[in-house]
Amino acid sequence: MRALITGGTGLIGAALVRRLLGDGRHEVVAPTRAELDLLSDRSPPLDDFDAIVHLAAARDRVDAGPERWPAECELNVSATARLYDHARRSGVAHVIHLSTISVLRPSDDPDAPRDEDAPPVTPPTHPYALTKRWGEELARALRPSFASMTVVRPGSTLGPGVAPASSWGRLVEQLRRGEPYELSGARGHRLSPVFVDDVVDLLARALDRCAEPRFRPPPEGDVFNVVGPDTIDEATMLADLAAALGLPAQLRPNAHPRPLGFACTTARADAAFPERTRTPWPEMVRRTFVTAG
Repeated sequence: MRALITGGTGLIGAALVRRLLGDGRHEVVAPTRAELDLLSDRSPPLDDFDAIVHLAAARDRVDAGPERWPAECELNVSATARLYDHARRSGVAHVIHLSTISVLRPSDDPDAPRDEDAPPVTPPTHPYALTKRWGEELARALRPSFASMTVVRPGSTLGPGVAPASSWGRLVEQLRRGEPYELSGARGHRLSPVFVDDVVDLLARALDRCAEPRFRPPPEGDVFNVVGPDTIDEATMLADLAAALGLPAQLRPNAHPRPLGFACTTARADAAFPERTRTPWPEMVRRTFVTAG
């Protein structure tokens, strides 16, 4: 199978390209941003591709102000629509669309994790989360145009080479500056982080499945949450990261005392790919911050 990977230079994309090249089961093409400008109206040549794994997303997700809306809409919605429309007309059979668990509304009960059918975020919310929701809805609406459409929603992703501008990179810098971290309630929100290799493993298995002659995708398409096996609170997260970096962790409550639940279940991914990898939280921290130095 010949597969086009967009966003191949990002944390997940670069790891996926390495995995697929190492497996040797697919012919992989991962153009750079200069080679494949998704913001251009010029359609890339897709006639020779069997599958697209669409991972590209905006790199700057820090500023949630109104100035972020044009860029987020352009890449997560408009560029995605152009890519998938051209793929449809070019005869591409399979699409794997990388979404995010940020498209799901937080749970008012921190101990109640969300499944794939949980309610989505609604305005007002961060431009990244809402435009990723729109991009996912677009992908799912185009399901009849392809032999298969698989949506993968990773949790907040850790791994060696995590970008300084990411939420994890900014958190590390906050710890290094000695700035206190504000918690809602005694322990903060509940989270489901995931290690990059676990996301890549599911994406690779999903692509392998597309090449199986007996693969019969569901008519409505597949949607998979992919998060780590451990649900943690923010206080634990900060303490573990600080310990790994040899830094103190300063915590204080904020003006919003009620914590929310950002954890997710993975029953669908577990059933479809029972052999997939699941990296525990302490191992994520060690492999990201300790082993990487």
